[in-house]
Amino acid sequence: MKQRESNFDLLRVVAGIAVVQSHVSGAFIETAVWDYWDGLPMNHPLFSCVYTAIVRFSVPIFLMLTGAFLLERSGTADWKKFYANSWKKVFAPAALIFLFAVVYNLVFLLLVDHLPLTAALTPLYEGAPFYHLWYIPVIAVIYLLMPFVMLAKNALGEQLFFRASAGFLILGMAALWCNPPVATHWNIGEGFCYLGYALIGYTIRQNTHEKKYGLPLVAAGFLLQAAAGYLLYRALITGADRALAEHRYIYSYAPLTVIGSVMIFAGFCRLTVKKDYSFLSAHTYGIYLVHAFILDLLLRASRAAYGQRWLTHLDARIFIPLLTLLVWAVSFGVCTAVKKIRHRA
Repeated sequence: MKQRESNFDLLRVVAGIAVVQSHVSGAFIETAVWDYWDGLPMNHPLFSCVYTAIVRFSVPIFLMLTGAFLLERSGTADWKKFYANSWKKVFAPAALIFLFAVVYNLVFLLLVDHLPLTAALTPLYEGAPFYHLWYIPVIAVIYLLMPFVMLAKNALGEQLFFRASAGFLILGMAALWCNPPVATHWNIGEGFCYLGYALIGYTIRQNTHEKKYGLPLVAAGFLLQAAAGYLLYRALITGADRALAEHRYIYSYAPLTVIGSVMIFAGFCRLTVKKDYSFLSAHTYGIYLVHAFILDLLLRASRAAYGQRWLTHLDARIFIPLLTLLVWAVSFGVCTAVKKIRHRA
């Protein structure tokens, strides 16, 4: 039996927390932008921007982990079994969350916020019934392509596949970055471009043979992403459109994010981690699925009790990390409870 690689379990946990922080800090940035246009003092916008940029490795890391492990397994080439297992482990939970998101939007956007029906249904039409679920159509395309990628890898050989992986990552990320942000995630183009991360994740893992310089690589990756946060900050304080600024500097296909994410993944490949984090990493996917709803409920409760922007006016330097840990911990508790209920059923 192959020994479990705790460095990748730890990486999954770190990336899971990073996903939560990206959305918590995003709420603080949204408030800072509102304050800017209202002529009010902004709540430490530099810290908010750096906090949100430094964790943008999360989606690339999950895609690289997907490729690193799926392309190693010979069973991935058996598309019937692969698709059946993928449906059970990945897409059945996602389908339930999609349905939950639609109901959630109907209840809160229609009944609480008194918005029109189109506001509740448009996110589903765009492929993300809740903002964090844009990832599901992307990963669906990647999973659909995996058996065919496996066949191509076997035909090309490892060395040629490595070169093809690097080229595919560069071309895919350039295609996304050099064009306007994707309007709808129900398309194969976005997932096809993101496939490069999965390919490079496999090749990096297979070509890592030494446990040296892991921490310097990880630190350098974080520094690059922090630099992207500074660029985002400079754009926002000059009145740039937030969506376009994020598209340019910190989205998963922005150059600094791509390079930083690859460095972080390569660094973790070189780390030796002895402690067992599997009990935490096992819930990473579930935490991703549920955390945005928990954050939304927290923000809604604070608005109802204290006012529109009270929670996101708390000191961003302190409360972004604190709220991140709170939302992650509650999400972990929910996932643990659901797992126990399923075992008893």
